[in-house]
Amino acid sequence: MGEASKLDLIDSLMNSEEARKIKIRVSNLTGLRFKRRLNRIPLLNYGYRWIRAIIYFPKKIDEYEQFIRRYEGFLNQEKQEKERKVQEEKLSKEMMDMFYLHYNEKLLPDSREKVKNRSIQYIERLDEFFDGQDKKSLSIVDLGCGECEWIELLNEHGYKALGVDSNQAVIEKMHRLLPEIEIQEDNAYEYLIKEESESKDIITAFHMIEHMDIISQMKLIKECFRVLKPGGMLIMETPDPANILTSTYYFHLDPTHIKIIPSELLTFTM
Repeated sequence: MGEASKLDLIDSLMNSEEARKIKIRVSNLTGLRFKRRLNRIPLLNYGYRWIRAIIYFPKKIDEYEQFIRRYEGFLNQEKQEKERKVQEEKLSKEMMDMFYLHYNEKLLPDSREKVKNRSIQYIERLDEFFDGQDKKSLSIVDLGCGECEWIELLNEHGYKALGVDSNQAVIEKMHRLLPEIEIQEDNAYEYLIKEESESKDIITAFHMIEHMDIISQMKLIKECFRVLKPGGMLIMETPDPANILTSTYYFHLDPTHIKIIPSELLTFTM
């Protein structure tokens, strides 16, 4: 239904006997009738629209400027919210980095030498598995390397490994203590997805996956298999729930542990 026909309908209703009896009034009906008549004269209607547009032009400009100001305000607010979240995430990471730096120094139950001695069994397995190969030619990466006990042990036995860890405070500490060790600051999964397929001989991750949910574990393991060369080796160590003291006390000493993982579950996941 066009605009003129709507006006005709309103006009006819207002002039009806029922409307006159109950004295219905519609404001600005005269203006609507004038507009209807004007619409029937094309030249006058065209001029009327131009005059009306000129009269209302400043108001439209003001409305446009108000819209731009509101839009810019929205963008600024969104930018500030993003910056606030980035700062919060940065602060949270710095707090956890420092927490773990002192946690390793004060709360870890095992000394550095004890950790290294416990890991000798893996050196023996590597020596047997890669017997006859040049140790330094093997491409080795240790994910979540922490205080680099394992990397130091590898170096002492003729291997050469790259450490990957997201804790900047611990990395800075290890650069001071062991400047010869190469460490890259990165999230383990983010590091892997940037690596070429079949590019690593050995991937290790000691006491890291218990800090991850099951989906993150599966994604990490999948990337490990992609990055490993055919015949490569993946070593993952996690707290043993069969050890009563470990499962009931030491596992809960670390507030970022998510779930203790039985070896059968980790084997099945792989």
